[in-house]
Amino acid sequence: AGFIAQEVAEIPELLPYVDVGNDTELWGLNYNSVFTYAVAGLKELDAIVQVQQTKIENLEARLTALETAN
Repeated sequence: AGFIAQEVAEIPELLPYVDVGNDTELWGLNYNSVFTYAVAGLKELDAIVQVQQTKIENLEARLTALETAN
């Protein structure tokens, strides 16, 4: 399991390194950097989910209030 360096190269913050030797290009990744950005991304997603959860709970409460008012 892992990442393909050529695909990660599309993300500027995660540019892979290329080792050229013996007429061969070897691509590699600094996985520590990948995981740092992954954790930051997860934190951003969690913040979004928390806001959405609050909205859902508020809407459910309003719906329940409307249903019981009728």
